[in-house]
Amino acid sequence: MAAPGRPHARLAACRVGPYSPRRSLSSSCSRHSRARAQAPSVSAHPATPATADAPSSEPAAAEPPLAATPLDAQLAEVLARRGDNSVAVVLSIESGKVLGHAQHKIEFADAHEHGRWHPASTMKPLLAWHALEAAGWSGSRLVNCRGEKPDKKGNYCFSKHGDLDLATAIATSCNAYFFPMAESLGTAGIKEVFHRAGLDSSTMTAQGDLMATALGHGEVSVSPLELALAYLKLARALGGNPALAPIRAGLDRGVNHPEGTANQAVSLEAPIMGKTGTGQATDPADGTYHGWFVGLSPVQVPQVVVAVFTHSTESAGNGAAPIAGEVARAWATAR
Repeated sequence: MAAPGRPHARLAACRVGPYSPRRSLSSSCSRHSRARAQAPSVSAHPATPATADAPSSEPAAAEPPLAATPLDAQLAEVLARRGDNSVAVVLSIESGKVLGHAQHKIEFADAHEHGRWHPASTMKPLLAWHALEAAGWSGSRLVNCRGEKPDKKGNYCFSKHGDLDLATAIATSCNAYFFPMAESLGTAGIKEVFHRAGLDSSTMTAQGDLMATALGHGEVSVSPLELALAYLKLARALGGNPALAPIRAGLDRGVNHPEGTANQAVSLEAPIMGKTGTGQATDPADGTYHGWFVGLSPVQVPQVVVAVFTHSTESAGNGAAPIAGEVARAWATAR
């Protein structure tokens, strides 16, 4: 039997609530908040404050605390064993319910809802989703990646991939492939990408860097729960539209092929596919970053979305991806 689920809290709570801004955990975290009461170092479900502020002058009614699930404790054990500053959340694709969440060494409560960081390259499959369904982009279209040699507009990639199609671009997280895709969509199209995925695009401005925003930096930040819900929408779309097969293939190869950036997420007990994202430097002086992995498990017929955030890591492939593999195994054991 699957671990009992619970409805996720209002996404508005990621932006409005009894939390006061303070210095971010990283330079790439644009709007995270801290609970008034200090959260424990390892928390499967930190205490929920009794009251919440509303955007209007009238105080909002307090939301009842979410009951902890058996999976919460298992996820907390995984994060503690790995030792990274991290957050994990697991969603049911069928019901949309939170099956479990935990955090480790994150200093504010309910970080799966209230922590906000740049999603980085986890945006690429969401960008492709809109481009394939609504913008006439072909998954077989080839784009040449010249690596660190900038193109005429100054855009470059971290590695020279040569000619590659969409599936390969997702698996290898090639920046160069997604620059022309984002440019073809334009500002209006990028906003539609966010709308389709259920993400907030209100922070986008005409003066903002379109490429940075499209690839998950610049003017966009998300919580782990929001990003998991975006991939839940994507998972449901992948199951019903053959035209999105290149996205599915890219997510699969991203984990289950040597070329993939997330191959450290491989799990025999709970096969998983997904996408990494490596955020802007936490501290340029020490060369650390924040990392994401968002994926679907099992591969053949996905039942859950797994989202993992890690703070201060060398890369998402080395940080978030192996944690996600263990999280998927924990879910498979609990069901």
